[in-house]
Amino acid sequence: METTVTADKSAKAKSRKGLFASELRYRRLFEAARDGILILDAETGQIDDVNPFLIELLGYSRDQFAGKTIWDIGFFRDIIANKNKFSELKEKKYVRYENLPLETADGRKIEVEFVSNVYRENDNLVIQCNIRDNTMRKHNEEKIRYQANLLENVYDAIMATDMNSTILYWNRAAEKLYGWKADEVIGQPVEMFITSDYLGISLEEVHRKIFQDGFWKGEMTQNRRDGSRIPVLTTFSRIVNDANAPSGFIAVNRDLTEKHRLLENARLADKMDTIGVLAGGIAHDFNNLLGGFFGYVDLAKETCPAGSETVDYLDKALEALTRARDLTRQLLTFARGGSPVCITGSLSSLVKETTLFTLSGSKVVPEFHIGDDLRLCDFDENQLSQVVSNLVLNAVQAMPRGGTISITMENIRINRAELPHLPGGTYVHVSIADTGVGISRDILSRVFEPFFTTKQKGNGLGLAMVYSIIRNHDGEITVESEAGMGTTFHFYLPASDKKATTSVIPDMVPFRGSGTILVMDDEESIRETMYVSRG
Repeated sequence: METTVTADKSAKAKSRKGLFASELRYRRLFEAARDGILILDAETGQIDDVNPFLIELLGYSRDQFAGKTIWDIGFFRDIIANKNKFSELKEKKYVRYENLPLETADGRKIEVEFVSNVYRENDNLVIQCNIRDNTMRKHNEEKIRYQANLLENVYDAIMATDMNSTILYWNRAAEKLYGWKADEVIGQPVEMFITSDYLGISLEEVHRKIFQDGFWKGEMTQNRRDGSRIPVLTTFSRIVNDANAPSGFIAVNRDLTEKHRLLENARLADKMDTIGVLAGGIAHDFNNLLGGFFGYVDLAKETCPAGSETVDYLDKALEALTRARDLTRQLLTFARGGSPVCITGSLSSLVKETTLFTLSGSKVVPEFHIGDDLRLCDFDENQLSQVVSNLVLNAVQAMPRGGTISITMENIRINRAELPHLPGGTYVHVSIADTGVGISRDILSRVFEPFFTTKQKGNGLGLAMVYSIIRNHDGEITVESEAGMGTTFHFYLPASDKKATTSVIPDMVPFRGSGTILVMDDEESIRETMYVSRG
């Protein structure tokens, strides 16, 4: 019997010791918790205990909590407005508020997550309220949303992959640049969609630099969904995890198409200027020589008997010389633009008349789209007629079986960024579009170069002359085309604030009289033929 009593006392002592240890552990957790904890009597609503973190969070002293009921504490009134509300809290046993606004002792507004649980402690029911400050979480969530919004709205295409090149992120700019939607590519290997040609560096060297320096930046060409290839400036960066170990890559790709176009335009302008100076010098000297040839041939014809075979040969020589003269004039127009003699007027009638005349006898049908209140321009009628005639003729030749040519004229406001060669302002925009065979991408940038042609009987000066004339009118001309998709030429001339020029044809009064004619020319053959022809 004594042994049983001793064992029973020992078990009770051990139980008390275990209970004390358990309460001590709970107290330590209660005191050290990084959530605010409030213990309430479930019957009376009186505050039994409050942990240090809640005191620190709200800025109230322990005495301000002690002995009060939950509905007496001002900052909890939104939760426990009265005894009835408290009873509801007790009956539900579990209540949670996601973003509960509280006010601290110093007047700061904070949002908290409020969770209450009802449980039994010894013989009493208690309610434990856990209060977690959401301020930092909300701040981090807002920061993440802000950063995500930035990534979605930047101009550059951004994609992220894991270490196996599986796509994890694909922003809106990437959708626009490459043509694939995010939900089509995320979770797939990037190689299934994009192939990249690195310029001047191997893929292995790119990877080495990324792991060595943390990033690589350079130019490459990449494919798009439609099969076209585009130049991009790429920055590859390594992504690391919390342990600072590589976990993936992020690529920021900027489309260089427009930059390359502007550089190509600048290169073409410099090239055209250089060739123009050379061609102008040669054409000027050759034109002088032609003057002598024409003079001597005319003199030779005058010395031949009428109807002789020699006259026929000389006539054929004149035909060849005339073609040479026309070619020389084209060269001079290309080189100098022919020094336009401008009037002020509307382009609409000139463009329509020239188009209809050029298309006469062809299978091509024109469509005109002329904007309201088309502004006037300052232009040389003959030269602009040559421009339209050349562009329309090109369209006709691109559609040997016939088709439609669409000509649009409209006022347009241009800023310097759109066409850097032009000052910002108002322009008249003329576009001439055909549905012909188009121009392949590899030769599109060369169409305005002098002597470049894909035609068997072309001399390569038509579009070069067009380019020169438009430039000498302080305008700009561009072209867009794809093989099999037709071609569209656009040219822009500055709008004029002047009044339209009224054409006045002067009366022609023949001059009769005698005198001396002074002929001055640096070409001896011209001076000689003029002297001989005038006796």
